[in-house]
Amino acid sequence: MQWKLAAHGSAPENTGAPDRFAVKRFGSKSRLVWPNGACGVTGLVASWGRFAAIIEQDAIVVIDGDRKDVARVELPGFPIVPDGARTANGTLWLTSARGALAIPLADLEELAEPRTAEITIATWHPHRNAFARVPAKVVWVVGDECLINLQGPPVVQVRLDHAKFGLEKGMEIAFVDELWPGRFAYLDVPGRPRQTLSAPAPLVKLVATSARVEPIDPAEGATAIIARRGEYVPLIAELAANPDDELARGVLLDALADAGEPCAATFALLRADKKVSAHHRRAALGPLAHFLHLVKFQRGLPWSGTLIEDPPLDADAVAAFLGDLRVAMLETIRIGKGPETLYRELVASRELVCLRRVDAVDHLVLGDLRDAHAGRLRQLFGVPWTNGLAMSLLVDPAFDSVGEVELVAEATHPRGRLSNLVDGLGALSHVPRRVTFATRTINEARPIAQIVFPVFLDLGLEALVFPEVTIERVDGRAVVHDTAGPNGIADLARAAFPSAS
Repeated sequence: MQWKLAAHGSAPENTGAPDRFAVKRFGSKSRLVWPNGACGVTGLVASWGRFAAIIEQDAIVVIDGDRKDVARVELPGFPIVPDGARTANGTLWLTSARGALAIPLADLEELAEPRTAEITIATWHPHRNAFARVPAKVVWVVGDECLINLQGPPVVQVRLDHAKFGLEKGMEIAFVDELWPGRFAYLDVPGRPRQTLSAPAPLVKLVATSARVEPIDPAEGATAIIARRGEYVPLIAELAANPDDELARGVLLDALADAGEPCAATFALLRADKKVSAHHRRAALGPLAHFLHLVKFQRGLPWSGTLIEDPPLDADAVAAFLGDLRVAMLETIRIGKGPETLYRELVASRELVCLRRVDAVDHLVLGDLRDAHAGRLRQLFGVPWTNGLAMSLLVDPAFDSVGEVELVAEATHPRGRLSNLVDGLGALSHVPRRVTFATRTINEARPIAQIVFPVFLDLGLEALVFPEVTIERVDGRAVVHDTAGPNGIADLARAAFPSAS
């Protein structure tokens, strides 16, 4: 096989058009999709007829649209790093800073079947004028360098090493064989043999090896759901009511195994504290793996997860995620940096019967939680105490089951809302609760502590938790537990409760 690299050449206009291929987004990744399959896009994409190619740094993946598997063509020593790809006139053109590499499409179609092939890549100059001879004159010589004027129009100036080429001021010379505008192969100097300015590029020889491989699809498993069939509903409900009941957990796992669900074996290994690879854990999560990260398992089953920042918005994938049985097993769901629209849709599902711990980032999410999970939640994270609507929703009887509340400020400087904080905390204390203030700095925590510490015993709360100190109510008195040194929030606590340590 012979390919050609056009030095400083340009590729013709693209005439290839997708016949049966389409590039689609899936979350943060791209997929090349065709009727018989799909794979992740790991480089530039070009297509022609029933074929397509993905060009990587030292390999080309060739896809035959009539097949599901693909051919990976390894090209060790590939001479360019392409920044563009197009097809025209039976050729794949790859452009780079070095020029344009022309690869016959017939060669790629041949490499779509497993084989080893020798490839020779020769450099050529499409704009070459081998008969060019341009007179020039040495204008001046300074140090090792001289300035030369090439006769125009327009006049072009170049610099050369005068000692290397034997040049002197005022000398008449000639540049010969123009490779591309302004670049010459040879130099004629009076009294010397013709000298080389640009040596011919050597041939590049590669040994290409192609093999058929199964493509890696970023969306693999995204719609392979475990449907919430009738026999699973009471089993999930029993697990939700008794999360520590190993018998209920075992019955659910047996039901999954009896139904032939692929995840059952992985869940059983995890329950037995066996080592399971990250790949098998991810595969066992099905659609959840495409929407959640930081997923933790508890006694074999998915227990908690955080929404990823850029989840797929494909309607079928979202429906599969929300409808999968494994989502109903989650006890904790965090929003992380994920989109609130999808998060609200997720936590508003009444099917999440095991949900107990969740981010409540604003009054809209709290309204969803109130309507879908009244009396079931145990812990709320990220409640904005500077949001009056959010704080007012917390006193709804639907949240009386919540024993732990984490409060955060919506603004960097919440001082204007501090006057309402004590009233808000008092409203929360109608049921026993631990309240945590999640602050980013000591300076942000200090004004909060100065207000709430003196009234802690009057509020009726079970505990106040700051990053470096916890105050608990024990037999009607305050007990201070601190982990910080002097000059922190712990100092304020010790000052407010001098006999509480």
